[in-house]
Amino acid sequence: MKVARNINGLIVNITNSVPNMEYKCPVCGDSLTRNFGVLKQYFSHFKGTGEECELKYKIFENGESNLKDSDLDILKREYYDKKFEGISTELSDYKSDEGFFLTEQQKSIINSTEDKIVVSALAGSSKTTTMYYYCKARPCKEFLYLVYNSSMKKEADMTFGKLRNVEVRTIHSLAYKYVGAFYKDKLTFNYGAIDIIKDLGMRWTDQEIAIKVGLMMKEYMLSNVMFLAS
Repeated sequence: MKVARNINGLIVNITNSVPNMEYKCPVCGDSLTRNFGVLKQYFSHFKGTGEECELKYKIFENGESNLKDSDLDILKREYYDKKFEGISTELSDYKSDEGFFLTEQQKSIINSTEDKIVVSALAGSSKTTTMYYYCKARPCKEFLYLVYNSSMKKEADMTFGKLRNVEVRTIHSLAYKYVGAFYKDKLTFNYGAIDIIKDLGMRWTDQEIAIKVGLMMKEYMLSNVMFLAS
């Protein structure tokens, strides 16, 4: 969500939010996590809950000015006022740390003895919760939980940080640990001809030479050679 309610009850946009302050969902009232990255800024519910809250907020609080009457009717009928019948969830006797019971499907996954398990489910179907208790039930085994970016890692740490046998990493940090670390002395940011001229005390008319030096350095960076002969 892009908005949340602060401690004073006012609606605040994510770009106007501040760290170390409590924010709650304007629809359900649950506490929200502030995710303020470089590319994406948003409020998120705990463990993927509250997926319908953003839609409900757009419909009843902010979306009426941006939606046509026909669009509003469709959204209300298909998502907000729609009643589902004949759907039942069979709960198991597996009780979570929060006091609620997991489903039979979750229990069967947690107690599975298979070496490889593929779980396919929609967003908000408690996949993360299932994985948490799967790892918790196997304290003698080590698990790697891969996420796409640092914002997702921060959110995953809040869940799996309670377990000592789970390591949460981004794909990039995993690659650096097993590959990039061996080339850390060769890694550098953009290093152009102007930087080479300045660092080597060359004349500005030697730009062509500096470009060739830069190409040589680039080939070295991409090679498996660890040292250059003097």
